[in-house]
Amino acid sequence: MDTDKWLQVTGAITRARGLVMLAATQLAQAKPPDAAAPPEDTAGPALPPQPAEVVFSSPTPEEVDVATTTSVRIQFSRGLRASTIAGHLRVSYVGVPVSQTGAEFKTTYDAANRAIEIKFAQPLERLRTVKIEVLDGMQAFDGAPVVPWTLSFSLGG
Repeated sequence: MDTDKWLQVTGAITRARGLVMLAATQLAQAKPPDAAAPPEDTAGPALPPQPAEVVFSSPTPEEVDVATTTSVRIQFSRGLRASTIAGHLRVSYVGVPVSQTGAEFKTTYDAANRAIEIKFAQPLERLRTVKIEVLDGMQAFDGAPVVPWTLSFSLGG
């Protein structure tokens, strides 16, 4: 149940050298299976969904001599609810208030790779340290929170 994309697969299942393989003859998009109703005598309330977190970024944290024309890629442990991305990313230069950075950027979300790409409208200021923050309020596809996170990297000359 950790995905919002489902496939209906028709084909033959075989086993070879200890591996189970499916030779698909048909693929079709499918609706998620109906979740089984919990038994009435459950021991307590359902556990909240696990939070999503950042698992990779490019540039990497504390990287130096990054090109001023770089774009930033942030990959998450689980898919995101795309509607919660806007307003939950902050880009600034270290030591400069966010309102004064002038660093205009555009984000795109790649659901297949669970990644946000940040592209800047203009080259960044050379010899500065950039700080990118994933703010509280971003959500995974199932409504679980995304753990706030910060990336800092230094630009080259």
